[in-house]
Amino acid sequence: MKEDSPFVTKSLTSGRRRHRLSGLPPSWLQLVPHTSHLHVTEHRDDRSPFALAYEWSARMTSISLELVVPTLIGYWLDQRLHSLPLFLILGVTLGFVTATLSLLRLTKPKQK
Repeated sequence: MKEDSPFVTKSLTSGRRRHRLSGLPPSWLQLVPHTSHLHVTEHRDDRSPFALAYEWSARMTSISLELVVPTLIGYWLDQRLHSLPLFLILGVTLGFVTATLSLLRLTKPKQK
């Protein structure tokens, strides 16, 4: 980097570089506790990235259809029965509830 860059400056005391935006000297990093003692258990999935992409694509498509299909059925019923948008409102509500429940089920951790 260039010496006259607005993002990097030299510290006056030690000659080391520090980031001007944060204003924190490199010695500040010594105050951060080390996290090497933390162990995160993660689930290894041996499937290919392509298979994982298909799985997530299918999940998102099904959630989208759960939202759209009841709405379209409600609209169709209102048009067919020449009624107020009662069935449309019911379809939107039903679609919203089912899609929300599916998203909650998707984010809930798997229990073994």
